[in-house]
Amino acid sequence: MRRTARAIIVKDNQLLVMHRNKFGHEYCALPGGGVDVGETPEQTLYRELAEETGVSINNHRLVILEHAGAMYGDQYIYLCD
Repeated sequence: MRRTARAIIVKDNQLLVMHRNKFGHEYCALPGGGVDVGETPEQTLYRELAEETGVSINNHRLVILEHAGAMYGDQYIYLCD
């Protein structure tokens, strides 16, 4: 089953999101991505944030674990400093 780790990062009352254009649909999403084989969701969180945003986080707290069905798998959503 697919697993994804995403971050909620708020600074100066602004939420960090990524703008995406996928299959002709434009939308904003929380930064993050898929958990690789042998990787924990927490490791994915740090790796994806560095790759996608260059942002470093100091702290993370799991705030939502969503079982999003077979198509999307489990979504681990962390509140980060």
